[in-house]
Amino acid sequence: MPTILESLVGTYLGANLDEKASSSLLALPSPVTALSILNKVASNQDEVRNMSAFVSTAVRNALPTPGKQELESAIALMEQARQLDEKAIRELQQKSTQVACNALGVLLQQTEGSVRNPSAYVCRNLQNDRRGPEDHPGLPYQGHTAIPPPRAAPPPPAPAFTGGLIPAARPLVEISPGGLEVLDGLLAKWRPSIDQQAWQSLMALDSMAVDILQELDQKADQIRSPSAYVQRAVGNAKAGHTPGRARSGHAHVPMAPMTIPAAPPPPSHGFPGGGGLGLAPHDEAPEVGNLFSEQASWSPSAFSRASNGDPGKANLISQPSEAFYGCEDVLRLLDEDAMRALDNLSEEAARKIVLQLSDQRSKVNNPSAYVMKAARNAQQDPPGASRLAMQENISQPPPMDGDGIELEEEIGQLSALLDEKAMSALHELPPSSAVHIVRKLRMQEAQVTNASAWVCKAVGNMKRPPPAAGGPEFAKRARV
Repeated sequence: MPTILESLVGTYLGANLDEKASSSLLALPSPVTALSILNKVASNQDEVRNMSAFVSTAVRNALPTPGKQELESAIALMEQARQLDEKAIRELQQKSTQVACNALGVLLQQTEGSVRNPSAYVCRNLQNDRRGPEDHPGLPYQGHTAIPPPRAAPPPPAPAFTGGLIPAARPLVEISPGGLEVLDGLLAKWRPSIDQQAWQSLMALDSMAVDILQELDQKADQIRSPSAYVQRAVGNAKAGHTPGRARSGHAHVPMAPMTIPAAPPPPSHGFPGGGGLGLAPHDEAPEVGNLFSEQASWSPSAFSRASNGDPGKANLISQPSEAFYGCEDVLRLLDEDAMRALDNLSEEAARKIVLQLSDQRSKVNNPSAYVMKAARNAQQDPPGASRLAMQENISQPPPMDGDGIELEEEIGQLSALLDEKAMSALHELPPSSAVHIVRKLRMQEAQVTNASAWVCKAVGNMKRPPPAAGGPEFAKRARV
């Protein structure tokens, strides 16, 4: 594939330039100088009889480094070719000549079609270029950064960052407007707010994960549960619906998977033999195993809670004990809320629930919801149950019926629409009644303007005393 500079030479001169003149023009040390010569020839085609001779002479007389005049001529041609917008041109003109030539020269050396947004690419190059003495008025100019040879793009900068999302084989500026700084800002802002399960699902996507993060950031004031929002967006993405765009029904073409560097680990209190709690094993989820190291499973919120451990509690987040050795595979299935619920129990009660979940693993669709319900039931049990009695009943599942698990799953899908009052109201009803309300809401979601008020009203109707004999089973629900 030709470079952008080669493509421009072919577009403006084409067959009017012989191979020798074309090669000498493209071999100039600075692509900006070559582009300025091309602009002069293209602007005077009616007056130049022998374009090849004109170009060869201009190449021989060209200065080693381009000046302001050459830069302005090159910018004029890029504007004429509609390669740069007004913002990029303005930023080039505001920078020093050498910095602007470097940024524009790097763009001209890129393969045609590899840069979707040349203007954003140039602006990013200007931001990455370190300011030298020539950028500070009043200081003597000591030199300049050498321009890379033609057709050889410079190595990408290596900024220091604690976590990033870099799709393979695609320029970052094409994936996130503003480049690495904006992308890292999104990661740092939302990682503590998204639970481990939702985060791993997001990281298993291709570059569409960036679209989901950007849409989440734009709708931040409307979203109450970022984790639920991300889970739903990931599900839509896998079904072929692109975030922020109309649903076309066509499957999304997967790009290369993304990688994220490991976060710093918390204090070492791991199980014997090592292994993080929140990391999916490589054999069961290879795409997650490639994205996270053992330390990356610790979120900032979990790390902040790891400072104080209670020896009377399970302490799964801060100080997991040997009592849970061998349960790592089950614990990896739980999100942070479920882990916190286990932490609030005694070690015996928490281990009992974990073992019960291990026995029922093939029948449980949502392990975290299962644990949350079992933990609430365990807190309501009278104290004093002996360890032997618990071991005798270890094979029995916790008193949580299928409706309870189903309710947690249904509410999880609508948690982004409901406030705390509506969520609490749903949990005051029997699970089957709450599931009925949630499903009704999902069916009428497009017509309901205030989902929380709708749910509270529906719960109130459910709690009303039954009507007189012969009347309807439930009072008529007011329109919301």
